[in-house]
Amino acid sequence: MENSFEKRQPVTSEDEGHLWEIRAPSELALRETGLLELVEILEELKVAYFLADGTLLGAARNGDFIPWDPDVAIWIKAEIFSRIKDELIKNLASQGFSIDAVGGRNPKLNVFKYSEKFELEAWRLSGKNRVRGGLWAPAHLLDNPGQIKLRGRLYPCPSPVNEFLSHRYGSDWRIPQVLSDSYPGCQTKWALTKKKFRRLSPNWLVHLLGRS
Repeated sequence: MENSFEKRQPVTSEDEGHLWEIRAPSELALRETGLLELVEILEELKVAYFLADGTLLGAARNGDFIPWDPDVAIWIKAEIFSRIKDELIKNLASQGFSIDAVGGRNPKLNVFKYSEKFELEAWRLSGKNRVRGGLWAPAHLLDNPGQIKLRGRLYPCPSPVNEFLSHRYGSDWRIPQVLSDSYPGCQTKWALTKKKFRRLSPNWLVHLLGRS
């Protein structure tokens, strides 16, 4: 169903001049509706999931979504994700979600409804960490889930939540910022090396090598 949205207001972040869009209250209400429908499916399938990244950051700061956050982030352990992926896709589709399944070494589901995007990411175990796409987090943060309140409803989240958010965004995570990138402390050495190489390379070489 198409919805008439209030016009989004573009804002410019302090990080490399990226443009971000601030969502209107009506859009955030639809984001909440989509999230509730999504987690109902996850819970019916008994999938252990975690609110993460900007979604968790907003919930921890003030119990709400961050208006300029582009999507809802949900983490799932990779061993669970691979087992329930096909059934999850089937159930999501039956409830009107559009699904873009990303495979490879870092699988995830990009799920869409009400013009909102929900990312379901698989995080695989590697030693004492969970990793995907050049990022890492201590594995113990997903071993004993905590709870976080978002718009009056409790959701599972990494625990301790303060440790998780400090790892992802730095010790000053309580101070609102418009960020276009992850905190360097949660990126692998290889990811940081590739980023530095891209910044020092001419545009034609970056384009030739790709952005992955």
